[in-house]
Amino acid sequence: MTPDYYSRRQAMTFLTSGVAGLGLTKTATARSNTFIINDRIVSDPAVSLKDPDFDNYNYRMAWHDDAGSNGGGNIWIADVNPLTGGLFPANGQGLQVGTGEKDGYNGVTWGFTASGLGIYYTKNDPPLNGSLGVVNFNPSTNTWTDGFVPGGAGGLGPYPSLDTNDTMGLRVFYKTANSQDTQVAYWGYLDQATGALTNPTLLPTGTDRGRWIPGKRALIMNIKTTNRLQQTYQYDVDTALLTQLTFDAGTKNYSYMWKAPEFNNDYIFFNTVQLNDINGLYIGDAMNFYNYDPIKGKWINFYSFDYTSLAPKFPFFLSPQQFIYNGRSYVFIELQTQAQVQNRQYPNLIWIAGIDKSNPFFRQVSAGDPTNKNAANQTSRNNPKAFFLADGRPYIYYQEKTMNTNPYGVPGGTRILHICDTGL
Repeated sequence: MTPDYYSRRQAMTFLTSGVAGLGLTKTATARSNTFIINDRIVSDPAVSLKDPDFDNYNYRMAWHDDAGSNGGGNIWIADVNPLTGGLFPANGQGLQVGTGEKDGYNGVTWGFTASGLGIYYTKNDPPLNGSLGVVNFNPSTNTWTDGFVPGGAGGLGPYPSLDTNDTMGLRVFYKTANSQDTQVAYWGYLDQATGALTNPTLLPTGTDRGRWIPGKRALIMNIKTTNRLQQTYQYDVDTALLTQLTFDAGTKNYSYMWKAPEFNNDYIFFNTVQLNDINGLYIGDAMNFYNYDPIKGKWINFYSFDYTSLAPKFPFFLSPQQFIYNGRSYVFIELQTQAQVQNRQYPNLIWIAGIDKSNPFFRQVSAGDPTNKNAANQTSRNNPKAFFLADGRPYIYYQEKTMNTNPYGVPGGTRILHICDTGL
């Protein structure tokens, strides 16, 4: 592939992607009153596309395969057709920009580097579990360079901040494995001149799913409390102040904070909470939304819904994220038949929901029978990402991980890219 593959691209000055916590924002017409599911394949079903991440402003996608050298996968970039959402080329192999991706640690993630927009990932680095890797783009030569983040030895699953106006520098959240092979969390700066990791700082014990809060030098995360319930916290990187945000019942997962137009662009956040029956058995999930009450001096749960409002046969919530469209906040959620299963071998559905408790809104956007988890068209659908096409409307991408029986004639476990119309 020639080096000028992306010469037609705009200068990379800002990124909007499906990365959770950043959020996508568009203004257009109101949602339709009628909706018919429009879920279609946009990649070659014979090629397994793993862990895709999207650069919406430049209409492209990064992903990795399993065929790389040095024990890791190759990293590829493909175009996204701004009119249809289809991939070019359909197999996703537009340009190989890196190799050695270590599977199992968050895949590839678009983020800013010392030279502009790039791709962060976990790079195979034996005998370590892995180290922080980065693919840098050089706009002067129109080329990509793959390598390790200097100072990032042992780092796993990088999640970069996208606040480019932060005068203190770029930031990254990541984990490492200690001597007991248990992951512990850190944050650090990415030097704006060299891209090197500096000032690595250990985060509180038990930190899970740390996500940068847009516009704040802070992370939102989940940590187990003394009663062993996992609650939502905010961690300020300048003061190392850890603030507990939730105290209500239930173990919390998947916390994200953003500025919501419904609340005069004040911050709100959501989390998922585990629901148990009278015997303590985990039976499904709910989603809670919180805004800050300055009079009471605490975060208030202003809206909640649980799995019974969506698809009761798919009671467990995975990978929720948010986007903003036409002045309203929405979430998209992966619903699953089994609880917190990482191998994703169970049927899933993709839904979207609003956050207005006075006008509840729920919509299934993927194919699949919500009333029968054993229906013939059920398959594993995961890793949903929001994306705006040229018509200004939001769509949801997801990966289908084929089961043992599938209509495409490809092996079970093949990952195929779909796009769904939200009808908004």
